[in-house]
Amino acid sequence: MKSFTAGPNENGVRLSRFVEGVTKDMPRSMMYKAFRNKRIKVNGKRAEPDTRLQTGDLIEMYINDEFFPAGGTAVKASKPPKKQPPVTVVYEDDNFAVLYKPAHLLCHSDRTGDPNLVDAFAAYLESKGEYDPRAEKRFAPALCNRLDRGTEGLVLAAKSYTALRDLNAIIRDDM
Repeated sequence: MKSFTAGPNENGVRLSRFVEGVTKDMPRSMMYKAFRNKRIKVNGKRAEPDTRLQTGDLIEMYINDEFFPAGGTAVKASKPPKKQPPVTVVYEDDNFAVLYKPAHLLCHSDRTGDPNLVDAFAAYLESKGEYDPRAEKRFAPALCNRLDRGTEGLVLAAKSYTALRDLNAIIRDDM
């Protein structure tokens, strides 16, 4: 049995997405079977996959240890990251930042492993002490919009899951 406490970045996250984030190589069919067999509980009660987590919820999973990574959180194996370029922050507050993306810099990582804006932003927040990738169970700083590789311009970046969800809703609804 493994237990986790939902932090502020898990507030509003679907329980099934949380379980996918903290397990490793667990088939979805097995995850949903665990839900049906009451092996995944929130605050001591049976939970459905679409349950929305709240900060402070206790998630208990009665799942074999083989599906949990040794370090406690699922980390994808990859090549060592290349040195990231410095981030030019145009605006920043507690929830999000507006970043300048120069031409020929990727917004997201790809299979080439070239430097990218998401990893550079995460490194920037880590150097400021606002983000610890080893302590975070689910969320990593993310971009709300992207630009093509050859385009320069401004990109919105969220520092928390709540900010990401809200900014994505604003963009989706053309507000």
